[in-house]
Amino acid sequence: MDAVDETIQSFFAAYPRHVVPSGHIVASPDSPLVDISYVYSGWIEQYDVSEQGNKLVVNTYGPGSYVPMSLLFGQGSGIWFYETLDDCVLFTAPVSDVSDFVRSHSDVLYSYASRLCSGASGQQRRMAHLMGGSAATRLLYEIIVMFRRYGEKNDGVVTIDCTDAKLANASGLSRETVSREIAILKQAGYVDRRYKNISTKSLSRLEKKLGFKV
Repeated sequence: MDAVDETIQSFFAAYPRHVVPSGHIVASPDSPLVDISYVYSGWIEQYDVSEQGNKLVVNTYGPGSYVPMSLLFGQGSGIWFYETLDDCVLFTAPVSDVSDFVRSHSDVLYSYASRLCSGASGQQRRMAHLMGGSAATRLLYEIIVMFRRYGEKNDGVVTIDCTDAKLANASGLSRETVSREIAILKQAGYVDRRYKNISTKSLSRLEKKLGFKV
C-alpha cells in the first residue's frame, strides 16, 4: 500500500464500515444519492436496464474505487444501478465530506484523476469493440477484462466465476451466441469451461488472438 492509499483509507476509517453481500443494490435510479461508498474489497457492477428488461453493463469497480465516482464533483445523477458482484467491504461517507477531502489533498486528487483517465481509456476501447467488433472479438475482449480484473490464479491457471448470462450482459450478445463462441474457444484450447467457471492457462495467448494487450 502506498502513501496515497494510506491517506484515503485513514480518512474513510472514520466512517461506517459495511459488509455487503453479493447481489446487493448499492445505489439505483430511484434512490437518493447522498453518500459515496469507498470500495475496500470486492467488486461492484454499474449497469442500466433496457426497455426489454435486459441488463446493460457499463463498468465494474474494484478496491480503491469511489461509487458512484461522478458524485465527487457534483455530477451525480440517479440513472445507474450499482450492484455487488461478490461480498464487499464498503466505507460510506457523505458526498460533501469526500469531495472536501479529495479537493484538499492534491496527491489524492491526482490519484483519482489518473484512475479516471485510465478507466475512460479502457471504456473507449470497450465501446469500440461493442460497436464495431465481431461477436467473437466482443466476447473475447470481455473475458480477458474479467480475467485481468478479478481472475483467481492457481498453479498458472486463471479462473473466473462467470455465467453465460453475465457474459451476454457485458458483451451485448445473446446467451446462445455466448455459449457458441465459448465452445469454439474451448475446442481450440484457449479456455476451459466447467459449470459456471471459465479458466485459461495463457492470457497472453488470448490477447494474441484478440490482436492487442488489454
